[in-house]
Amino acid sequence: MHESDSRRRDSVRLPSGARAIQGVATHEMKTPIFQAAVATALAIQFVHYFVAGMRAFSRPKLDDAGEMAGAVFCIAGAGVLIMARIFRIAVVNGVIALALVVASLFLYEWARRTVRGRGFFVIYSDNVPESVCESGPYAYVRHPLYLSYIIGFSATLVAFPNVFAAIGWALAVAWFVYGAQHDERALRESALASDYAEYRHRTGMFIPVFRR
Repeated sequence: MHESDSRRRDSVRLPSGARAIQGVATHEMKTPIFQAAVATALAIQFVHYFVAGMRAFSRPKLDDAGEMAGAVFCIAGAGVLIMARIFRIAVVNGVIALALVVASLFLYEWARRTVRGRGFFVIYSDNVPESVCESGPYAYVRHPLYLSYIIGFSATLVAFPNVFAAIGWALAVAWFVYGAQHDERALRESALASDYAEYRHRTGMFIPVFRR
C-alpha cells in the first residue's frame, strides 16, 4: 500500500517529465514520415523534369546531350533517396526545401507550357526555335527552364547540407549555366540573331532585369 502511494505521488510530481517523454516519442514517430515526404518530393521533381521534358521538347538525335540531361535527373532523384537513408533532414531545412520544390515546379510548368509547340529543343542540341519567345516567364528571364532546374537542385542542397549535395549542386549549376551560354551562342549565329540581341538587352539570363 505504501509503495503504491509512492508511485502515485511520483506520477503526480513529474507531469512535465512525462509530457517531455511523450513529446520525444511523438517526434520520433513523425520524423520518418516527414523525412520520407521531403525526399519523395525532391525525387519526384527530378522525375517530372525528365518525363514532362520528353513530351515538350524536340530531340534532334537520340545520342545528344538531351539524353544526358535525362540521366542527370534520374541520378539526382536516386541520389536524393540514397541520402535520405543516410542523412537526417532537419525540420526547418525540410520546410524550406519543400517551398523551393513548389517554386521550381511552378516555374518549370509555366515555362514548359509557354514554349510547348514552339519548336524548342533540348539542352546542347545546337538547334534554335522558329522565333524568340518573349511571353510567360520569358518576359522576365531568358532561361526560366534552366532556372527552375537550378532551384530544384538548390532544394536538395538545403535539405541535405553536406559535401555530396554541394558537389552535385555545383556541377548542376555549372552544366545549366554553360548550357544557357551554349544556347545563346547558337541563337547569335542564327537567323534570329537580331531579334535575340534586342530581347537579350531587355532581360537577364536568370535574374530579372527591370529597365526604365
